[in-house]
This record gives sequence, C-alpha cells and structure tokens, in this order.
Amino acid sequence: MATLRAVAAQFRAMADGGVTQITRAELATSARPLAPYVRAAILNTPARGPKHTGLRLRIARCVQTWATIDGPVVSVGVEVNSARMPDGEKSLPLMLNGTKVWRHPLFGRMETWVTQPSWPYFYEAVAWYGPASRLAMSRAERQIADRLSG
Repeated sequence: MATLRAVAAQFRAMADGGVTQITRAELATSARPLAPYVRAAILNTPARGPKHTGLRLRIARCVQTWATIDGPVVSVGVEVNSARMPDGEKSLPLMLNGTKVWRHPLFGRMETWVTQPSWPYFYEAVAWYGPASRLAMSRAERQIADRLSG
C-alpha cells in the first residue's frame, strides 16, 4: 500500500506539467513530419498553362501543425490555416482541396472567367497519421512510466 501511495504522489507531482508536457511534445513531434507531406501534395496539384500566379505556393505556406491538451481532451493536427492567406483568397485552400469544379477570374482579370477542377490533396497526404499518433502516445506512456519508476 505504501508503494501505491508513493506512485500516486509522484503522479500528482508530475500532473502539474510533466505529463502534459511529455504528451504534447510526443504528439507535436509525431505531427511535425506531416507538414512537408501536405505542402508537397499542394505544390504537386496539376496546373495547366505556362503562366502561374503562385497560388499553390501561397497555400503551401499556410500549412501548420499543432498539439494541445485541455483537461482530458488531447488534440493534435495539421491544417491549412486559411487565415494566413491574403485578403480575397481565404477560401481558395478549401476550394482547391474540394470535390467540385470552381470558377475564378483568369489571372485576376474580371472580364475573363475560367473553370478549374478541384484536386483533393489533404487527406491522402495525412492518411498514415493514425498509426503515428498511437505510437507517439505509447512513447509518452513509456516516458511517464520511466519517470514514475525512477
């Protein structure tokens, strides 16, 4: 019984940040490699014609990863943060990734509009993340157990 009390006391002491920090660090580390995959998928979406506006590069620059712990809720992810897009282009990452054909002015000229097919890039690039997140949680559990066992 004394051992259980000692472990419980150590766990309470670690709960003030140790458990949270270890878990968040492992999840963030496992999510970090996703950003280059998503950026590459965006940059590899097909384009027609010899002239480009740099839209794919602007969208690729909006990719970010994050990991948070808020009470019992653990969240980790990768996203294309459209708030980082220039004004007037905030909906374009979603439109490019969508499933429908979309229309836009040709090189910003409002008198000439073209249709463009969407090219879903995001989910294929991150589909393998499920197993990686489970491995990250296992690593965090081992680190916490090692600290508790001394």
